[in-house]
Amino acid sequence: MPILNSEIKSYNIIYTGRKESLIESLINNNITQYIFLNDLLLVIYVGNDFNENIFELAEMARNNKVSVRFIELMPMGEGRKYKYIQGSAVIKKLEEKYGKFIKTDYKSNGPCVYYKNNSFKGMIGFISAVSDCFCSQCNRIRMTSDGFIKLCLYYNKGINIKELINNGATDNEIKNAIKHIISQKPESHDFGIIDENSEAKNMVQIGG
Repeated sequence: MPILNSEIKSYNIIYTGRKESLIESLINNNITQYIFLNDLLLVIYVGNDFNENIFELAEMARNNKVSVRFIELMPMGEGRKYKYIQGSAVIKKLEEKYGKFIKTDYKSNGPCVYYKNNSFKGMIGFISAVSDCFCSQCNRIRMTSDGFIKLCLYYNKGINIKELINNGATDNEIKNAIKHIISQKPESHDFGIIDENSEAKNMVQIGG
């Protein structure tokens, strides 16, 4: 496969918890062993249908030098149908099986908080987007595949850069439009409220 000859040093794989065959394929095929030589970042959205797969996923970090990250399911789009599980509840469940997890000072390029266990080769990370708001540290915007710049996952507000380009905007006009919209980035999300400003699209439609 082409990926074997690439210069990619890390991989970010998103798993919803509903396709058990993904975990089986990660563990059983040869390319996984290649990925493990680098850094695998497995991101799992944790909702109320989450089950004993938590331990199967944790074993990947226990037996390999990789990071497995759990992110709280955000109540947007399809996610509104499910109740999220707090990161603290997940780590409690892990500690019941594996013993104490110690918070580390390791920082990636995002808000993930990483924990280490003496029996683990890798780390377990938590992105507690709902229960532990980290908006004051957020430096992200997101562009969708149709050219819409979102300022926050929670809100449906932003600007469509593709439309500006199609309407003949100059580079300087586009630059100023982006600077202006970024200056309006909200101070915080409010996942506890669903109104006309809330994002109704699914994550797969937004990207990420």
